[in-house]
Amino acid sequence: MVSQIVAAVILVFVSYFVLLMSYVLGVCKEFSLIAGMDTSKVRDGDGLARRVGTGLLGIGALDLLISLAGLAIPAATPHLTVAYVAVSLGGAVVLLVRVRRYFG
Repeated sequence: MVSQIVAAVILVFVSYFVLLMSYVLGVCKEFSLIAGMDTSKVRDGDGLARRVGTGLLGIGALDLLISLAGLAIPAATPHLTVAYVAVSLGGAVVLLVRVRRYFG
């Protein structure tokens, strides 16, 4: 039971980190945090910042809801962890597909 609560708390902290990154990338436009990104190949920097910011905000919000459900229902934490990973990876794939249009 304690290990499930610890896992849920870790997922909450990771969710907050994703939400923080959505702010830093979307509002502050700190593209230097994205590894391997060449800003000279970006067509629309503001559009890219909006898309990445809102995409990460959606992923972070869903992840936070899942992790808070893990805190509320510790017995379901293993299943919610699988859902957390699926949401994170699925959201990342959708985000990567959608930001391709901003590169030339």
